[in-house]
Amino acid sequence: MLETTALLLVSQLLLVWVTALGGVPSMDVVLEKSPTFKSALIIEPDRNLLKNLRSDREFSKHSIELISETENLEARLQNSVTRYSAVFLSDSVAHPSLLPMIKIIHQIFPATPLYVTYETLAPFSEHEMRRLGLHGLLPKPVSVQNIKPYLGNFVSGRNFSKPVILVPYTNAEDRIFRAVQIEEFLSGTNCLYDIFLRLPQGRYLKIQNAKSALDISRVKKFRRLGVGLLYLKRESHERCLRYCDLLSAHLISHQSVSLKLKYFHLAARGRELSDRLANAHVGESEIDFAIILIDQAFALIRLHAGEAGRLANFLFQHSASFDHLFNVTFVACLLATPLEMTSPPLLLRLGLAAIFHDIALANKAHTLRSENENLMSKEELVEYQKHPIEGSKLLTGIYPFDEITLQAIAQHHERRDNQGFPLRTAAGEISPLGEIIGLSDEFVRIIDRFRGKSRFEIAEEVETKLAAGFSLRVMGALRAVFFPDN
Repeated sequence: MLETTALLLVSQLLLVWVTALGGVPSMDVVLEKSPTFKSALIIEPDRNLLKNLRSDREFSKHSIELISETENLEARLQNSVTRYSAVFLSDSVAHPSLLPMIKIIHQIFPATPLYVTYETLAPFSEHEMRRLGLHGLLPKPVSVQNIKPYLGNFVSGRNFSKPVILVPYTNAEDRIFRAVQIEEFLSGTNCLYDIFLRLPQGRYLKIQNAKSALDISRVKKFRRLGVGLLYLKRESHERCLRYCDLLSAHLISHQSVSLKLKYFHLAARGRELSDRLANAHVGESEIDFAIILIDQAFALIRLHAGEAGRLANFLFQHSASFDHLFNVTFVACLLATPLEMTSPPLLLRLGLAAIFHDIALANKAHTLRSENENLMSKEELVEYQKHPIEGSKLLTGIYPFDEITLQAIAQHHERRDNQGFPLRTAAGEISPLGEIIGLSDEFVRIIDRFRGKSRFEIAEEVETKLAAGFSLRVMGALRAVFFPDN
């Protein structure tokens, strides 16, 4: 209490001092645009939730920015001059996934309170939440009423003073501190870090203790006097950034984070690998990335063996959010358990075949990559039906693609009813791994086509379109994992 009172008195004296010296040190300055301040930023990929939020009668009374698309969001936020009372980040973000997105928000808005919204189960324990620098976890659906307590009482949605003054400091102590726009302290929420003011001589003075709030009236006074920046100790801020990376590296085996977070994180890694394979280049780094992804997928399934139904539900609910390559790979991995494929060498072959099954289409025209034969010309159809063999040839001689893996890739479009391609291989000659990849591929495409349909309707389509082309054993595994009640 005494320390807090002393800090308050010192900061009041500093206001007089800064004013007497012209507001800022006499150094070269760069003038930026005047920032705007809004009540909240809500990042939620579910457009229906955002639609309901906009229809909330309270919504128009607050200046709230809604974002559903997170691709390239980092660059958009970096270039924005808007600051917020709070940021609310959905646990369903996919590109990037939640942990990288938390790190991005912390990097751009180091002092802005960050809350994660979730459905059903919280993604983190209280301990992990604190270590990640989060201010709280809020259940969905988000409404204006339930986020109002976190928005502070500052009138938002307007420029409230002259442009920020940025000073290029160079002394040794400057390297210890991270500059933060003063608008980030306008929420009146407890700051996770000690807050410092830079004195005209280049020294730093603490004006507020960590885990306490800087009074909004003091922030506004500083700002009117031309103080555009306050400071945090860089080490304190970077500690939570490092923990985002550390938790990401050990996420799959971590016991105090949700299964959904693990699944979304793994799916985002699948998207990253798919982007790296977009030009059909298969080098050592791409193969290493693939092997790690396969290992993590099987580790997730083993560690949560009793929750296969929940993993299956994630695919039904979120397949549109993720890359086809990942969805096919994860379905194949799920089918391995009921098919009693447990040996590590066999699992590696299955995973590699799933990831690289369409490698020959990677740099083809979009019509071919879509694999929708109804959209292809006769010439395109002929070219498309060569891709299983071409993919197998492309990977021949590259470690660790052995004969069994290559055969699975070459035969993933062959069918037991002789309706497949390219060779119309007889039922008894189709590779078991190739059959699993083929079924996984077809199944994911049905889920994508039947988005919004019931599980029963999807099951009917599977039986109608797929049962004749695949063995009873493989179809049985698919039913056991995805349709146990049908």
